[in-house]
Amino acid sequence: MPRRGLPKLTTRKIAGRPARSLDGAADYLGVASQTLRNWRSKGRAPRSIKVGGRVWFFLSDLDEFITRTAAVLLILICTVLAAIA
Repeated sequence: MPRRGLPKLTTRKIAGRPARSLDGAADYLGVASQTLRNWRSKGRAPRSIKVGGRVWFFLSDLDEFITRTAAVLLILICTVLAAIA
């Protein structure tokens, strides 16, 4: 059955800022949509807004999330390497 709704990679302007739907944001982050839903329910996802019953993520928030996550992983890797050195 064909997928309904917006294509995953669609970027829309919301309040003048580029944003992606939940599926599009999950694709942008390289995770499954359900993973992003789980992160949202646990307060671990990038900031999101609801417009017309749909969840949207601003691209700037997705990029910030990627940067923060990469920084945390780098610190964790350095800590582990220092512990085993």
